[in-house]
Amino acid sequence: MYIIFLIFNPSAYVVTLSSPLGSSDHNLISVSSPIFPIPPQDPPKRRCRWRFASASLGNLKRYYADFPWNDYSFCVRDPSLYAERMKKVIVSGMEAYIPHSFSQPKPSKPWYNIACSRATHDRQVAHKRYFSLPSTESYALYISARNHAKSVLQLAKTLLHK
Repeated sequence: MYIIFLIFNPSAYVVTLSSPLGSSDHNLISVSSPIFPIPPQDPPKRRCRWRFASASLGNLKRYYADFPWNDYSFCVRDPSLYAERMKKVIVSGMEAYIPHSFSQPKPSKPWYNIACSRATHDRQVAHKRYFSLPSTESYALYISARNHAKSVLQLAKTLLHK
């Protein structure tokens, strides 16, 4: 039995040949590729929308002027703790005197799954390879990756709406 493994950059792959397992007459071939898994994206976060035009600026100024800064923030020597305390005071004043609301996060592409992510990544890799070393082989690989990504994305959209 023969296996053909077509690769673009042979030096980027590690190939190891192991002895047959058990009573098998076939060798074990292991190939490690340089493609890393795509890290998961952070979920969408709630955003605070401040309405500064409707703020009670006079009250906010009085809040900051009357705040006991010396007892709360200025006595701290650690810059990180100082910054954190300052932030808390500033945000608490804003929350008290500037109207605000929180948006509900909506995923922009609920159909976009791991398969879509991988196909898109493979397409981008093939595209970079084609433009860095143009050849008929790299162009064909790019077109194949592009078409595969297009079909995976379309299938994911279709499955969501069923």
